[in-house]
Amino acid sequence: AMVGGFFWKAIRAAQISNSSGKLNPMRMVNSCFVQFRSLSDAASSPLDKIQDVEGGKIGEDAPEEGKLFVAERAKNLIAANKRFQLTTYNRIPEDQTDAQSVHSSLKYPVYGCLHKGSSRPVIFLRLDHESDKQHILNVSKLASASLLTGHLDPAPLIPVFTRVGLRPPTVLMVGDLVPVESQSEVKDLIPEVLQGSSVQAFWLEWSSVQYIDLFDKKHQVKARDFRGGFIDYLAESQHQAIHLANTKYFDFLPSFCKGFLGVPVDDAYFYAVDRIGMSIFALRSDTENQWREYRFPFTKEVKSVKDLEALFKTMITDLLAAEKAQKAEQAKAAAAGPGSEGA
Repeated sequence: AMVGGFFWKAIRAAQISNSSGKLNPMRMVNSCFVQFRSLSDAASSPLDKIQDVEGGKIGEDAPEEGKLFVAERAKNLIAANKRFQLTTYNRIPEDQTDAQSVHSSLKYPVYGCLHKGSSRPVIFLRLDHESDKQHILNVSKLASASLLTGHLDPAPLIPVFTRVGLRPPTVLMVGDLVPVESQSEVKDLIPEVLQGSSVQAFWLEWSSVQYIDLFDKKHQVKARDFRGGFIDYLAESQHQAIHLANTKYFDFLPSFCKGFLGVPVDDAYFYAVDRIGMSIFALRSDTENQWREYRFPFTKEVKSVKDLEALFKTMITDLLAAEKAQKAEQAKAAAAGPGSEGA
């Protein structure tokens, strides 16, 4: 029997099935020409947490229970990360094979963060770093740029995605990279890893935002939805939460799937969490490759890592209580002897 918890409902979310294709761990998207292509305007909006900056009424369909709207998922990925793959150009590419016009490096990511007040990424390029200096030189000629970031935690899960043909969710933002007029305006936003370095700050004045899901399906996010979208309480502490779950509570993750969702699994990784639910990516027992995402919707918003840890402790208490009750029932049945159920 499935057990219940204080914060959440033990209901089974849709399981993510396999898809074909191979994964580059950073989703190396061919973005050379994406800013020169027109993109569709289909997206989702967080109805209860949105500021409608255009004044019109938003009437999007609700997502599946326990899941965030696409606009929120995209914005929270940007808010959660400090490292990005930046693509700049030393000239307008002649065609899609014109690699000499493009500068983009997986080996040398750039650092930045989301400026909450304007919903723009601010990127800090190091003046003494060869790759960053190339970006600075490029945008002095052509401002067009694209920014990519993705869900890459926990690290051991990346080979699993590769094996089953799924991809970590990513966000691609396209626009112009322009210098911040007053560098002091963003000095408090410089990531810790760059403290002490000589940097130049740039705004990404984005014109499009695209959320790319596990199945490599691209969701175009409306500008007003992204700007008005609610930044989740756990966005900036996402990596801390994932680390906590996959270290201190790692051994309990398979039990969570079996005890609360009724799904026996062998290997399990804590994959994501937000205020309304958490996700565990797990290998179903007695299978070789049936990895699925199992979603645990909450009945009460979780607003901090402290709340999340309290939830874990409650779940463990419930599991132990259920196990104790099951053993008591088994002992009672054994003491009663064969045929006692029909007596």
